[in-house]
Amino acid sequence: MSDSAQRRVFKYELPVQPRFMVWLPVGAKILSLGRQGPLPYLWASVDPTQKLESRMFRSATTGEWFNEERLKFIGHLQLGGEMPKEAWYEWFVWEIDLAATQEHRDPIEDRFLADMEEIRKEVAEATPPEEPDRVLVAA
Repeated sequence: MSDSAQRRVFKYELPVQPRFMVWLPVGAKILSLGRQGPLPYLWASVDPTQKLESRMFRSATTGEWFNEERLKFIGHLQLGGEMPKEAWYEWFVWEIDLAATQEHRDPIEDRFLADMEEIRKEVAEATPPEEPDRVLVAA
C-alpha cells in the first residue's frame, strides 16, 4: 500500500549529451539540477514504490540554437573546473514533452524529425533497468 504523501528525494546522474533518457518513478517531481564534484545530477521528489517510466531530456549550451516547443526548462549548471569561474561548459537542460505538437524544426540537430522519431522509438522499446541509477539523498 502506497501513501502518495510519503515521498523521498533521490538524485540521478546525468549524461552530458544533446538528448538523454532518465528512468524515474511515475509521478516524480523534478526539484533541481546541479553538480557534485565534476558530475551533473538531477534531484527529484519521488514515491519509490511507483513503477519506473522513461523521461526524455534535451540540452543546449550557450549560443546554441534550439526550438523551445515541447520543452520545459529544468535548470542550468556549469561544468568543468572546480570553481564557478573556472567552468568552461554552460549546460541548459529541458524535459521533452513528446505529446506536445512540434510546429517548427529544432535547429539543434539537422535531423530533428528523424531524431524525434528515434526518441519515440527509444521510449517505446525502453525497459527499466533492473537496479535504477539513483542515489538516496540522506537528511
